[in-house]
Amino acid sequence: KRKRDDEADEAPPWLAAPPEPAGPSADAEEDDDANGSFGADEALAFGTVDRAEVDALLRPELLSLSLSEWSAVSGHDILAMPDQSDKSDRLFGWLLAPLTPQRFEEEVRERRPVHVSRPHDRSYYRGWFGSDELRALLRAPGLTYTDEVDVTRYEGGRRTTLNGEGVAPAEEVLAQQARGCSVRLSWPQRHSTKLWGLLAALEEWFGCGAGCNAYWTPAGTQGFAPHYDDVDVFVLQVEGEKRWTLHPPRSEEELLPRASSVDFEQASLGPPLAELTLSPGDLLYLPRGTVHQARTPPGGPASLHLTVSVSRRHTWRDLLELGLMGALETAAASNVAFRRALPRQHLSYVGAMHSDSTDPRRAEFAQQAHALLSQVLASLPVDAVADQFAVQNWMHERMPPLAPPDDARRLAHGKPNLDARVRMRSRSVARLAVEGELAVLYHHAGNTRVYREIDEPQHIDFDLDAAP
Repeated sequence: KRKRDDEADEAPPWLAAPPEPAGPSADAEEDDDANGSFGADEALAFGTVDRAEVDALLRPELLSLSLSEWSAVSGHDILAMPDQSDKSDRLFGWLLAPLTPQRFEEEVRERRPVHVSRPHDRSYYRGWFGSDELRALLRAPGLTYTDEVDVTRYEGGRRTTLNGEGVAPAEEVLAQQARGCSVRLSWPQRHSTKLWGLLAALEEWFGCGAGCNAYWTPAGTQGFAPHYDDVDVFVLQVEGEKRWTLHPPRSEEELLPRASSVDFEQASLGPPLAELTLSPGDLLYLPRGTVHQARTPPGGPASLHLTVSVSRRHTWRDLLELGLMGALETAAASNVAFRRALPRQHLSYVGAMHSDSTDPRRAEFAQQAHALLSQVLASLPVDAVADQFAVQNWMHERMPPLAPPDDARRLAHGKPNLDARVRMRSRSVARLAVEGELAVLYHHAGNTRVYREIDEPQHIDFDLDAAP
């Protein structure tokens, strides 16, 4: 959110109600239903997960699929197509094939890992990013340890990071890799136009930011300890093979976690969920919370795989955190009860040391807190929160639009004139939000490939009566 000088002590402008219509709607009750209002029983049903579903998440089964032949266009061809409304669907469908995006969303996402084998097309992911590109980047000056390059080894049950300071010299990194260390390159999309385009399409499909790492591991070695991540991951095997061992989430608290785990001891993991080998062209999907480790088999070439990640802090919990802060400000501004002082002696009957007390004031205190909280929930501006969550996260951190060849040629002609035909560069390149007396059009057209390099989301402001 952009903070204006005159709003330091006021509710955020996006919480301000837009101007009232001329009169009440004749269909007010129907309008409430259409806008998503529902009763307490319905809200409870939406806000719970039954025991059977939790048990299934704790004991997921690996879905194994095999693609015998891909007769449609390649991912590279889809990326080069002019922008159209189904482009992200087509590219994601190619990434998953033979699993369809619809089946992924309905049966797989956040529920179970998936292994797709492509024995008849080991070049499926060739040309996106490989060891040749990684070597070339290392030899070009500028990559730095830790921010972009990590050199690691896992042996004897312990992971060791062998990073130096500052710039990562190619000779040093390549020598460590030759001695059995794994090299991780973060943010390869900063340097690869094709990965930029792939991530931009996935951001379009998922409606959230996407990330990418490249892992280059010599034969017979392992770079990282068993762990789980705070993102959903698509593993694209590009070169060599990698032997993966998967374990289910260890507890209900670690289902779909918000933070990545520490490194685990092997003895703490129990029986594996699955053991499998990825060969070039294969895909592995891991929901966040899936404990995993991977080792390159001995006697063969080094392995290089890409991990493409989504859904980092893109949950109901994160959206409601933003919304509840704003809703509390709104409720307190409109109801003096929120601004009254707490009861003078409330610490004499509430708190852990008084949890067994029968003092009737405890019940009164709890009732008042619950009543105020109900008013906060009733003040939750769902549309405004959804807009600001998208703006502060997705629109701010996503990749800039990648112009396919035809569009790049059009853009090269310079600025449009009043007679030019104009269209959106993608179906979600901009989002309109109402903030007080302004209509604010947020966009990501000027973002860079560096994560949040621009200090705030880009925007164009309009008076409400001139809103696009």
